[in-house]
Amino acid sequence: MERLADSPDWAEYLAWWRRDREIVDNQERDKLNHEMPDDACRHVLAALPNRYRISEGWLRPARPEVSEPTYSAVEIFDRYGGSIMEDAEESGSSPLPSQ
Repeated sequence: MERLADSPDWAEYLAWWRRDREIVDNQERDKLNHEMPDDACRHVLAALPNRYRISEGWLRPARPEVSEPTYSAVEIFDRYGGSIMEDAEESGSSPLPSQ
């Protein structure tokens, strides 16, 4: 998230991230529900090493022992949005949206 410092347009989001615990504790819904600009999301996601695999209609974090094609966080974001990655990281998998 520190990559948000690369653009002055994203300074507000970086400030929110730096006080994320306080924002969550106070349930500041305007910030918690705010959609960041796609270009800011892509910029941050491009620095992540996270890889994902698609298997039988599910998105899952990639594992080295599974020899399936993998996709970067940016590729998944561009295909399905960011929420699906959050769900896959938290739960181990997330159903892909119907085509």
